[in-house]
Amino acid sequence: MIRKIFLLSLLISSAACADQIKILGTTGLTRAVANLKEAQVIVTAQKPLAVTTLSLQNIDGLKPQESAKADENGVFKFESVPDGTWKIVGRGMKILDVKIIAR
Repeated sequence: MIRKIFLLSLLISSAACADQIKILGTTGLTRAVANLKEAQVIVTAQKPLAVTTLSLQNIDGLKPQESAKADENGVFKFESVPDGTWKIVGRGMKILDVKIIAR
């Protein structure tokens, strides 16, 4: 009986996480979450920028890394980020804001 309850709870929790985009900061803390299958992710960094290219790395390694170049305001736009948990990869940068926008 306990095993059935455990398996059912795993099934429910994995279904709840489907179609969710979660963005982790460079330190691994959650910066943004949205229940979407695909979205635009906008990361704003403090200027002056330490790097001009920023990446989002899928933490399970099953999806390719996403990359974006900064505009003149220190904004990185990732156009089509699929569901999953993503970590911002960039050294020496202070992230000011992270937004997930439905497409």
